[in-house]
Amino acid sequence: LVAIFDSDFIINPNFLKKTVHYFKNNENLALVQTRWTHTNLKYSLFTLSMSIGLDTHFLIEKMGRYNTNAFLSFNGTGGVWRKSIVDKCGGWSPRTLAEDLDLAYRIQLAGYKVVYLRNVTNDQEIPPTLRCWIIQQSRWSQGFSQNCRIHLKKVIFGHHGKSKVQGFLHLTQYFVPLFITINTITGCLLSFFPEYNPSQLSLIGFIFMIASSFALISYSTAIFRANRPLWHCLLIPLFLFWGAGLVVRMAIGTVKGIFITGGEFIRTPKFNILPDQKEEFTRVKIPIDSIFLIEVGYSTILFLGAIKTLSLGLEMLTIAFFYFFIAISCSALVISELFHAMVRDEKDNQKNKN
Repeated sequence: LVAIFDSDFIINPNFLKKTVHYFKNNENLALVQTRWTHTNLKYSLFTLSMSIGLDTHFLIEKMGRYNTNAFLSFNGTGGVWRKSIVDKCGGWSPRTLAEDLDLAYRIQLAGYKVVYLRNVTNDQEIPPTLRCWIIQQSRWSQGFSQNCRIHLKKVIFGHHGKSKVQGFLHLTQYFVPLFITINTITGCLLSFFPEYNPSQLSLIGFIFMIASSFALISYSTAIFRANRPLWHCLLIPLFLFWGAGLVVRMAIGTVKGIFITGGEFIRTPKFNILPDQKEEFTRVKIPIDSIFLIEVGYSTILFLGAIKTLSLGLEMLTIAFFYFFIAISCSALVISELFHAMVRDEKDNQKNKN
């Protein structure tokens, strides 16, 4: 048996006692996955808000998939593998940036089992800035898209006994930011045409409102299940706001995954933020890349589209708000990228001291 942890994890002292016994007398069990909790939950308003998404994943999504015999992912850490099954299913592969998800699907398509333990937890570090967060999300979106290309056909047409609908939704989840990006750009551009029919876009806005309502219920339930104060529900709009700015990065990652095998694994920066540590600017130099210009252009299009949409009448107020919401969020991400690009790295600081 092999237990796997990322470098930022604080391991539960009783972790092995709470997990290893599941493998006894169950030779078909390949993986035991446990839940993440957070070392730096209260580090800042940002980490407090972004943790809502992680809690929803572990307390709503994974519980739902586990209880309905759907496909489960390995989250790359906080789990125990049976090495012999890993070897039988081809071992770790560099063909995707989400190699943990790839292996989890291969073992389940081969008929092996995964156990998810909600009540066994280990603390991990939440990326403390938007710029650090997008490194993680860009990698995940590309990796999920690669796994979709590799496994979707087997999930839909294979004889594996798992929920095919849930498997489809799981593998294609990062296509949602791609569709949002396409929808917002085309919607903004179409609003400038004289023959534009705003009622069609109103329908799309209504669908987004319905989807958002279900999301609010899920996030609120996760906060309750995590035994967090109920006032944390007031942070859900902040989580949605900061997350909305990531759609361009995730959309580009999804497109890359469709066409590219493997890729460079860019590590999410770790800071060793302790549970009682107070907020301070997290200084790590991350250069600006070419996608920065795309994000600036995207924000500009949405701002202009929101203003034009608002001029079409009050019935377009919801759509205009949606455009403004994403545009401001993406602008916040651009500012975070600029801050990290201007930070001096350790070598520069050492030169200044000398």
